[in-house]
Amino acid sequence: MTFAGLAADAPSADTLPALAAFGFGPPPDGPEAPEPEQPSTRRRWALITVGVLLVLGAVLLVLLTRGTSGHAPTSRPTAPASGTTPTTPSPAPGTGSAPGAAAPTPTTPASPSPASPSPSPSPSPSPSDPAGVVTAYYNDINQHDYQAAWQLGGDHLGESYSSFVSGFSNTTQDTVTVTSVSGDTAAVTLAAQNSDGSVTDYSGDYSVQNGVITSASLEPTN
Repeated sequence: MTFAGLAADAPSADTLPALAAFGFGPPPDGPEAPEPEQPSTRRRWALITVGVLLVLGAVLLVLLTRGTSGHAPTSRPTAPASGTTPTTPSPAPGTGSAPGAAAPTPTTPASPSPASPSPSPSPSPSPSDPAGVVTAYYNDINQHDYQAAWQLGGDHLGESYSSFVSGFSNTTQDTVTVTSVSGDTAAVTLAAQNSDGSVTDYSGDYSVQNGVITSASLEPTN
């Protein structure tokens, strides 16, 4: 084929737009149409978006985990078992009072009242009448105060002190009754309780001068 034939077969100006519409020949004059976006580009952006979201989610999860682990839960004190009373520790000696505790009120010691002196017992008047002397004499014997009875007249009865004391060794109680008084003489009856439980009765009189028995005369009546 010659160049002249190729030139003769070249499309005319009227057929160029139609050919350009089917992709043949130069495009018509005017703005070019944008090329359609390829599917691979859309997929790439979708993957990038998902990756960014995953990274943000991981960062947020790490931040939340760190914030939670940084605050340890405060354990509550265990309540004491029912029926038991919690013991409050006493402050050690020498330590001050706990803040807020009320200071103990000092107690003023009560001043002891002066003891009132006990009244001294007034001395019993020495019996001088016959009845009083004889009664005091037997009171001393019942209390085993033989020395006092000896001084009231026992030493005038004609025996030694040892014989005087031994004469009451079998007697547990003497009950004397003054029946009458005539001058310096007191008539009496006497019931002597013996250690074996028996009782010996006596009757007689005592002569008294200056508050002292000077003589005695007793006879058993049973």
